[in-house]
Amino acid sequence: VLPNGLRVIAAGRGGVPLVTALLVVLSGSELDPPQLSGLASMTASLLTQGTRRRTAPEIAAAAEALGGSLESGSGWGQSLVAITVTTPRLGAALGLVAEVAREPTFTPSDLDRLRSQTLDALKVSYADPGTMAGLTAARLAYGSGAWGHPASGTPASLPRIRQVDLVALHRATFRPDRAVLI
Repeated sequence: VLPNGLRVIAAGRGGVPLVTALLVVLSGSELDPPQLSGLASMTASLLTQGTRRRTAPEIAAAAEALGGSLESGSGWGQSLVAITVTTPRLGAALGLVAEVAREPTFTPSDLDRLRSQTLDALKVSYADPGTMAGLTAARLAYGSGAWGHPASGTPASLPRIRQVDLVALHRATFRPDRAVLI
């Protein structure tokens, strides 16, 4: 445990010159306010779309220059940022992970684009009876509690999510004392 509260776990595997750095924040979609289903998912997805220092293409180019790809996402009980690179590039890769985890911009244009993409994806998934059955089962099992809503949001909740909501959730959850670096 580092002085700032970040827990670090290292697991070695000999003979493989690759390393995956996974920053796991110990909260996710269960923290979505009732009217803002999808907030944690959108917050995590937007981490790689721009920081105070780089645009999304610059972030992608930086990851590619390291020989890796940067990913972010959220689910139940966790949000994460991950990159896999060759071992000599670990320091620079950790710097990139730290940048996107600590300095996201959450621009309105990025939020609008992600919202539109997510709403389009929901239209497609809602046409699938299996998806609808799963959503109904979750609502029946968990009610209106923390796990009773779709993690990706709903057509009603996504338009309510604003930049200020993203910033507030990020500030509350993406902290060293609430995270593990694996």
